[in-house]
Amino acid sequence: MGIGIDVRDEDGFGVLADLSPYTICAEGWSGDRLVFGADDSGASLWLWLTPRQEADLLARLAVRGIPRTALAEALPVRR
Repeated sequence: MGIGIDVRDEDGFGVLADLSPYTICAEGWSGDRLVFGADDSGASLWLWLTPRQEADLLARLAVRGIPRTALAEALPVRR
């Protein structure tokens, strides 16, 4: 089943957050571009970030002692 959620809307993001523990696979698309992906393996989360968002994320991870090598650059392919 697929549902459309506008995560820019606070209520829409709340629905996504509420459903995520019960989700086998989730992908977020903006037009033809994948902006996030996650699955039930719990081993990875894929996000499209702007350079500023990437810098902010790396800074937040560093504060927690998580090395930048925990992130990998990947270009997803639409299935």
